[in-house]
Amino acid sequence: MACGRRRTEAAHGLDPFEAAQVMRQAGLEPLVDYPGATEPWLCRCLTCEREVSPAYQSVRSGSGCGYCARRFVDPVEAVQVMREAKLTPLVDYPALVCRGSRSARYAVE
Repeated sequence: MACGRRRTEAAHGLDPFEAAQVMRQAGLEPLVDYPGATEPWLCRCLTCEREVSPAYQSVRSGSGCGYCARRFVDPVEAVQVMREAKLTPLVDYPALVCRGSRSARYAVE
């Protein structure tokens, strides 16, 4: 017997192949089998080459790679940007992004 999520997806006619096509159209190459509409789906962004895990449902609604959309920041790149600006990070980059804002606990050297 299938779980409720799989029964719902089957009733809506969601084919894993079609779901993968939606991801590819958004510039994402799935790296694992389709996990379900609301589950993180490990993909590689075809633009920036990073591994990302958006949900199919989010991508279908217009989302894509968080790095390309500038919602995610690579901690290594954050340190590089700080050093190029002649700043010294005092703590590790807080890789948590919260609704468009990030905590910045850095001081000028």
